[in-house]
Amino acid sequence: MSSSLAFGDLQPGDIFQDGESLYLKLIPVQWEDALSPFANAIQLGHWSLAWMGDQVRIEKRGHQELVIRDGAVQPETWLELD
Repeated sequence: MSSSLAFGDLQPGDIFQDGESLYLKLIPVQWEDALSPFANAIQLGHWSLAWMGDQVRIEKRGHQELVIRDGAVQPETWLELD
């Protein structure tokens, strides 16, 4: 599956490509008392947090269900990346 969308059209758990990297859309992440979120995606492979603007054009690649486990939002099953 591949379709060009704006990041704001994705749902948490959607997997997308931006440039050469794959990402998973998260619910916005922020520190307590922060004025605004600092991350809304995580890069798959390096597991680094990222911020994408709502109008960034991306290529949707799939979806991974997210669950709350031990107080943290996590993919239901971890992806094996080649």
